Amino acid sequence: MVTRLNWCMKVPARSNEPGGEPMPELTQESIPEPVQKTAQEPAKEPKHESLRKADQTVRNIAIMGVMLAIIEAGKHALDFLPNVELVTLFFMLFTKHFGKKTYLVAVAFTLIETAIFGIHNWVIMYLYMWPLLITVVRLRKHHGEVTHGFCCILAGVFGLFFGALCSIPYWFIGGPSMAFTWWIAGIPYDIIHCVSNFLICLVLFRPVNSLMARAHNQGYL
Repeated sequence: MVTRLNWCMKVPARSNEPGGEPMPELTQESIPEPVQKTAQEPAKEPKHESLRKADQTVRNIAIMGVMLAIIEAGKHALDFLPNVELVTLFFMLFTKHFGKKTYLVAVAFTLIETAIFGIHNWVIMYLYMWPLLITVVRLRKHHGEVTHGFCCILAGVFGLFFGALCSIPYWFIGGPSMAFTWWIAGIPYDIIHCVSNFLICLVLFRPVNSLMARAHNQGYL
């Protein structure tokens, strides 16, 4: 039917009067618009881009809120044990699954801890230590898989050098000798931190990682 119609439109029609001028040739544009659109499928109206971005923003805020709540709950659940914490494990796992969003969670975690315990030197330490841990995991993720063994070793090393990282502000407050003395005095606690971080990651990494992967894939996180 479409072929026959196209062929007919190319045949010029003439006037019935003798000597009349040829009628203008029919073209696709001369057909009424409703006839032209009968063979076309109705166009689907695309979702408004601003609404899609707003939905994604709300979802990201909700995800980061859940991440922050988990870290805070894990941190305060083990407050009674010196240098034993779940924060390192959670930051590594959240970085593995959610990438750079974890930086904002680290800043929010520091602000909440400051609101609870007040302003002290450790606030400055938190502002660079947790982002440093996140950056190491992201670099590993960029060059390969973030494995169980890698996270166990990283957690232990991070705990062992936690005091050294914390001593950086004292370098500017009282000089190298003050920073070194402060670090050496806390080495026994750093050893506890190293061993506890390693064991916690060794035992909990795989089950927690599996739960996070499942929640992420099903859209809960």
